[in-house]
Amino acid sequence: MQSLPLLSLLWPDGTRPAQTGTALDPQCVRDLELEATLAACTDSQLGRSTIREVFLHLCTDPAVIAYRQDILDDMWRNPDFTAHLEALLPELQALDTAHIAVDRRRSSLQEITWRLGELEHLVSCVTGLSTVFAQAGDTVRATGWCALRDRIAQTAQDVVYQQLTRELPDMLRTVRAKVSVTIGVNLDGQLRPVAATLLSVNERKFTASTFLDRLFGRRGEELKGLGPLHVVPDLEQGRGPAGHRDRSRDVNPLMVPLFRDVAKVLDTVCQPIARALRQYNALHSGFLATLHGDLAFYLAAV
Repeated sequence: MQSLPLLSLLWPDGTRPAQTGTALDPQCVRDLELEATLAACTDSQLGRSTIREVFLHLCTDPAVIAYRQDILDDMWRNPDFTAHLEALLPELQALDTAHIAVDRRRSSLQEITWRLGELEHLVSCVTGLSTVFAQAGDTVRATGWCALRDRIAQTAQDVVYQQLTRELPDMLRTVRAKVSVTIGVNLDGQLRPVAATLLSVNERKFTASTFLDRLFGRRGEELKGLGPLHVVPDLEQGRGPAGHRDRSRDVNPLMVPLFRDVAKVLDTVCQPIARALRQYNALHSGFLATLHGDLAFYLAAV
């Protein structure tokens, strides 16, 4: 599947022209009390930057204005269509976040889970939009909606995408089922830990063990430890004065040597998933990158 060009509900050709419209100066923004209007449009952070951009840079191109009016008219005349689009907005926003969240410092394990998350959001968005357009039928006629409908149909019919929809659930289950590891520690003659090794990767979480748990041998869905459960925020580096949580000093688990070593082992465990993901390298979600912001603008307008 080739990388598809960007699709926009605000610009007919998918990309904003270099020079267009009029940028409002700060005094004009104050005189028009646009900040109050912006606040009234949406109480959500979803797409707020796009809404602000449209308000503060007024488009004067008649073709673009007509393009936007047609899109808004279809939403105005079809409340069910609009409601279904609004329900998809968080998923589209998550896809956009996954698309731009590039961190070159990620380990291969983090890269695998990030890519799986992106593909999961892509499938959810394509499936959801396919359903929305199928339900709307020919009640939506705007050029922008037709272009999006055709792009979604093209993606859904792609052979690689269809293979992904079949294999993704198993890949997600395989990765997300790994929720804990068992580590064996060797002690010296004075009972000091001198060596450790990974014994197993488990599908149940460890929890702290209470006296009654140990007394009566209780076991639930989680694995019970012999003492308290120590987590990363409990480490000294993640605590501020008086023991209060200082989020600015939170510890990245991969910075703790033991956790870093465990991550390396899990990298090996996840290698089959990594190999399976390579066949989807050409499958991109970028063509939907701006959709959540554009859609948030129209939903606010409606």
